[in-house]
Amino acid sequence: MFVKMNKKTYIKIFAGLGNQIFQYCYGLLQQKNGRSVNYILNKTYDKNGKSHDLTEVFNLFDLNRNSASNIYAPEGVLSSIRINAKKVFAKYIIQSYQTGFYQRAEYIEELTKNCNIHNIIKFKNEEIYIKTETYKLIEQCKTPVSIHIRGGDYLSDGSSYSGICTEEYYKKAILFLLGKTKKPHFFVFTNDKPFCISLLSPLGIEQDHYSIIDDEPYLKDDPGFDLFLMSKCSHNIIANSTYSWWGAYLNENKQKIVITPAKWTQNDDPSLQAIKPRIWISL
Repeated sequence: MFVKMNKKTYIKIFAGLGNQIFQYCYGLLQQKNGRSVNYILNKTYDKNGKSHDLTEVFNLFDLNRNSASNIYAPEGVLSSIRINAKKVFAKYIIQSYQTGFYQRAEYIEELTKNCNIHNIIKFKNEEIYIKTETYKLIEQCKTPVSIHIRGGDYLSDGSSYSGICTEEYYKKAILFLLGKTKKPHFFVFTNDKPFCISLLSPLGIEQDHYSIIDDEPYLKDDPGFDLFLMSKCSHNIIANSTYSWWGAYLNENKQKIVITPAKWTQNDDPSLQAIKPRIWISL
């Protein structure tokens, strides 16, 4: 039986920043295929009441280079009521409401066949980022390499993301790049500095060959800053995290080497796995 696809749809944007970029791009791919797409953004706030969502970090554009104006994200005391009302409309009135992670590299590659990803998403605070000492340090390096080490919730027993980016993984990745590049300097991005130090210390890398990034105080609550810095490194060693996945994907170095873990989750659920582009190396 042939079911006619509704030409209009709503897509939920939620979870972390990396996930939100995948969700936004998935909607653009549907637009490319002729659908009218709107988004419903479930805003998230930190303990200080600061939002870290897609619309806060990026200037967004559609495939026609128009500023994105189809993201529904009401604020204020009635925001949750308005969000739920819009979801009811999408689910039951037009009967086209999509929610998922859409972590598929092939979606992004299809979307960007005829356009540059940097024409779709642009860092709002780039002019601020390039004036920082950390950015200048990366720019001055001959071969800057980003390493993303995710601690925190990734260390919890029972987490499907834990036990993948191990000390052995990082050791293999670092040794691989030491053999492929000249005088690399490793810039380490982490949400768990003590864990990071305990992981790196046994690897025998001289201290002047790596830097653990401390955010500029005035950019501490800006998740776009580290993402931007990762994208400005020559090569990337990523965690099983969509955040560093996008840091590597936004890297415009045509000779970049991107090293990823061989699997994304413990159960390697394909619905959650960010399939690696063919040129990336799995260890």
